Formats: sequence, C-alpha cells, structure tokens
Amino acid sequence: MNLIPEDLKQSINRLGGGRGSRWLDSLPAVIRDLEELWSIRQVVPLEKQSYSFTSICTLVDGSPGFLKIGFPSEEEVIAKEAAILRLYGEDLAPKVYGHDPDREALLLERLDPGTTLFLECRSDPTRAVREAIEVLRRIPRALPDGIEIPALEEWFTIYEARTSQIVPEDVLGNARRLLQDLELGGDVLLHGDFHHGNILSAGEGFKVIDPKGARGAMAYEAAVFLNEHNRLYFKRPDACEQILHTVDAFADELGLSKEHMLGWALCQSVQCMCWDAEDFGEYNEIDLSVASRWLEMIGQH
Repeated sequence: MNLIPEDLKQSINRLGGGRGSRWLDSLPAVIRDLEELWSIRQVVPLEKQSYSFTSICTLVDGSPGFLKIGFPSEEEVIAKEAAILRLYGEDLAPKVYGHDPDREALLLERLDPGTTLFLECRSDPTRAVREAIEVLRRIPRALPDGIEIPALEEWFTIYEARTSQIVPEDVLGNARRLLQDLELGGDVLLHGDFHHGNILSAGEGFKVIDPKGARGAMAYEAAVFLNEHNRLYFKRPDACEQILHTVDAFADELGLSKEHMLGWALCQSVQCMCWDAEDFGEYNEIDLSVASRWLEMIGQH
C-alpha cells in the first residue's frame, strides 16, 4: 500500500515546493518513529487529505485512534490544535492521547461513528444548522495559556496581499468596504474553521475537530459555517431559501442584524479566495459563485 496519498502529495507540492517534497519524502520514517513512540499499529491513511497526513490507527490496547502529522509551519498549527482540543475537553472534542511538537504530530481518539455533519444531514440542511448552533453554544471561549493565538485582524490582512489582485475587483472592493463596518476585535477564542466537515457525530451528539485558533468576534464562526453551507447546498432548488434561513438563524443566535451577518459571510468568502490566490495563484470558482450570491443578497437588503 502507498502510505502517502496522491492528493496529499499534490497539495503539499503546490504549497511547499521543494520544501514540501522533502517533507513528503520524510513522512514514512516519521510514521515509523511515531508507531514506536506511541505503540500504534495498522496506520491506514484517510481517502481524502488536504495539508496534513491523516490516518486511522489502532492503539496498544486495541482501541481506535487517529494520527495526524502536519506540514511544518511558523503558525504552530499542530501545537495550537493540541492546546485547543485539550481546552475543549472530552465532552466537545476527541481525547488527545499524544502530541509530538518536533514531528508536528497528534494522536487522537477516533470518534464513533465519526460521520461529518453534512453526511448526517445531507438531505436536511435545517437540521444541520440546528445541530451546528447547539455545538457552537458549547465551545469554550477563554484563550488557552502558553500559546499565541492570532487576532482576526491579522487573518484579514490577506486582503492587502499582492496576490489578492487576481480576485475580481468588484468582489474584493465590496468586501474591503464592508470589512470596515465589522467588529473584528475581542479576546474570544474562535475555532476558526467551524464548518460541516469539522463537526462529527459522536455517540448521540456531535463533537468538533481541527480547530485553527483565532481571537475575535463570534460572528466569524458563523461566517465560516455559512460559506460552507452555501457551497454544499448551492445547487438545491431551494438553495436561496435555505441560505437565508441559515443567515437568520445565526443572526438571531448572535444578536446581529441580517445585514451584518451577510457582510460577515461575504468578507469571509473573499478571505478564502485571497488565501487560495496567495498559496496557489488562483481561487476556487465555487467561492466566487458564493461571494456573488452574498453580494446579490446584500443588494436586496
């Protein structure tokens, strides 16, 4: 079996160039070291990978585990994830069995059944929203000790990156204008990537995985979810009706106006386009479609 999936190779090579190739070459040895360190076996990569090596495995006592090895970065992605998951606790997140900062590795509990919120609610977007808001209410918001958590203001400086010029001018210009009216600041801990794929079934409820960690306004969490909701249900015949329901639900939960919630959604969708432009020299067309839908809805209100 090829231990390093092709989609991981493609993502890392696009993102990291020669440095990425060297990291990919080192992975088999790193995995062997971690198998020995944590007494794990039967490491099987997940079918879909992004920028970290992710796999299921078996712990020494026979229980199921989850191994994650991150591509090294200055942002201490894996260290932040470990700290935040421990802060969340076992009622909200998988247990952290091990964290190796030198190898950017995490050994976690494998959630059961571990189905994503989208797959659980594929034909029922209203339920997906209801379950997500319930999880959102349970997330601790105190900042963890001992690790730097970036402010949302830092994340949105991507608007000013030279590479962001490839984003259509009207979309980026409107996002820049609306961003000035949003309250980004605050010392509230944000998951930072709160969407359907990071909300998993566990027992009779749901838990969260893969926190990125930022500090700022709670509305950002809702904006991330809204954009993924829009992408996933974009082609439904009742898509606009479902999206407006979701905007209303999160606006009510956070005490925001519909207009402000739409502004947050647009700004975060354009942020995704700018990040992709910086990393890959292009943006995802579905993100442009989503941003255009937000602009249309904003124009109607």
